[in-house]
Amino acid sequence: MRPIDFNEIVAFKSNAKVRAEISGISYYPRHSHYMVTEIICVLNGSVTVIDGAMKYELTKNDLHIFNSGDPHQIYSDDPNSTVLLVQFDKTQYAHKFKGLEKAWYCIHSYDSSDQYLAETRYLRHLLADIYIEHAKREPSVIHLEQKTEELIQLLYDYFHRHEYCSNPLGGFAIIRSSPNCGVNCSSRIFAYAASSNAC
Repeated sequence: MRPIDFNEIVAFKSNAKVRAEISGISYYPRHSHYMVTEIICVLNGSVTVIDGAMKYELTKNDLHIFNSGDPHQIYSDDPNSTVLLVQFDKTQYAHKFKGLEKAWYCIHSYDSSDQYLAETRYLRHLLADIYIEHAKREPSVIHLEQKTEELIQLLYDYFHRHEYCSNPLGGFAIIRSSPNCGVNCSSRIFAYAASSNAC
């Protein structure tokens, strides 16, 4: 029998259309998000993620990006497993990032061949900043939007792999490869790394 996929509606409490939480994981069933990108960072223990047809084992500090529309599942047998989860609505930021609705990202923080170590550290830093602001009693929409835009820019510059468009045959075609990081983005990462001894 084929597993059932369902679209989970994300309840954004902020007009910035970003959501952040820290939670334990035991079993989260297969689901997807329409026009919402989800990023998880393992804070403690280990978790298993199934993303489409791929299965990954994540441990402390590992990151994974679930692209909008991709069916995924998260579970753990570790009672101490904890993850930081950040989700953002792509339609909220599409006017600032060309092709955002079709953008697709991947990250390999759990792979020893990861070539973007400073960038993944900076990504964790941004996720933490978003969570801290989001957890406030009255979070600043402006601050959340600024940090989310910085997050999206980082994804674009380092973890953006392809954009897709439908072709006349009903399938999908790659229409753009990953761009290089701009000078401003590099400067922010290097400044963060230098100030926190992240490298």
